[in-house]
Amino acid sequence: MDEIGALPEAWEDAARRHEADGRTVSWLAVEEGGALRVEGLLAFGDRLKPGSAAAIARLKAMGVDTVMLTGDNRGAAALVARELGLARYVAEVLPADKAASVRELMAGGGKVAMVGDGINDAPALAAADVGIAMAGGTDVAMHTAGITLMRGDPLLVADAIAISSATYRKIRQNLGWAFVYNVVGIPVAALGLLNPVLAGAAMAVSSVSVVSNALLLRRWVPSVTNISTVSTEGEKTMYELTVEDMTCKHCVGRVTKAVQEIDQQAKVDIDLPTRKVKIDSGADLDAIAKAIIDAGYPVSARS
Repeated sequence: MDEIGALPEAWEDAARRHEADGRTVSWLAVEEGGALRVEGLLAFGDRLKPGSAAAIARLKAMGVDTVMLTGDNRGAAALVARELGLARYVAEVLPADKAASVRELMAGGGKVAMVGDGINDAPALAAADVGIAMAGGTDVAMHTAGITLMRGDPLLVADAIAISSATYRKIRQNLGWAFVYNVVGIPVAALGLLNPVLAGAAMAVSSVSVVSNALLLRRWVPSVTNISTVSTEGEKTMYELTVEDMTCKHCVGRVTKAVQEIDQQAKVDIDLPTRKVKIDSGADLDAIAKAIIDAGYPVSARS
């Protein structure tokens, strides 16, 4: 408003109060006689997604430092940071500035993962060591990220890190086992001290042991965190729908986004091979089905 000559002095105190309460302020001006006059302001506030505070606490317990990057004003950012227990945040950043902040953190020597769901997050998702997109986000974010979470649940970020760490441990165990096995077995076989039949059997045992160790990952389960959520639309109900024409994770993201546009707190679990969509929501089933159909995915069965 200053740049275009509309001076908002009369509204500055109100704007500061709203920003101190964590709201984003937009100005309303009217052109009159070739000049602009500020007529008022609009203040917008956000609600934290259920599970956000628990997700930050779980990441902290895992030794992961969390930094919030946001285009909102400093007052809104400070309020959200306090509610989440975040010590570090960067406010009023443009998309390019988010990417610059990610590169600055990477320059500090640590591995950096960026979590985002919007078009504005795409440059930072691309710049980070690992980009993590939410299924309910934009296609640009999901295309740019290396990982797409199947639900828009912040707790899944910690789960993604946990299963990645478990997988890396299995890789190291299998490489170590194979190295030791071959260091011992090859010289013995080369010296003729090992019967070829036994050598072949030993090699098969080695392969089976490595595969069996890797298959232990199937026993991995996400950590359970108790979170109390309140639905403003009544008791939540578990629905199951059969949704056609879903072929990839982007389809999963679009279906999830369609459901969460009806109920932001809905939990959506999608099994692509069976085309089954399980939805935990307090919204009306007909409204959910219509939103999915409008997104381009026919609903062939519901319960």
